[in-house]
This record gives sequence, structure tokens and C-alpha cells, in this order.
Amino acid sequence: MTRAPVVGGLCETEYRPAHPARLTSRVAKPKVIDVRGTLTADNRRGAGWIYRALGRP
Repeated sequence: MTRAPVVGGLCETEYRPAHPARLTSRVAKPKVIDVRGTLTADNRRGAGWIYRALGRP
């Protein structure tokens, strides 16, 4: 399977239920920018994602 360079821009109702570890193997570089501050940082980072959020460390 080819890894996608970008999964897409999704709102939290589409993305939040998806387990980050399941998506890690499907993307070339697991990064997420949480512009609304609604995702769980520890969950994403624990699955190997680079997590950034506006106004958060």
C-alpha cells in the first residue's frame, strides 16, 4: 500500500472517532494541526504523530 502524503482537512466530528494508531500506517509523515483545539494531544503523540495546536505547547 502506498502511504498518502496528506490525509485531508477534516472537522473533529469526522476525525476524532478515528484511532490515530490506525491512521499512522496510512500516511507518509504523521502530522496533525489541531486548529480548533479539540483533539487529545497525548493520544496522537502516543501513536507517533507530530501534534500541533494553536495556542498550545
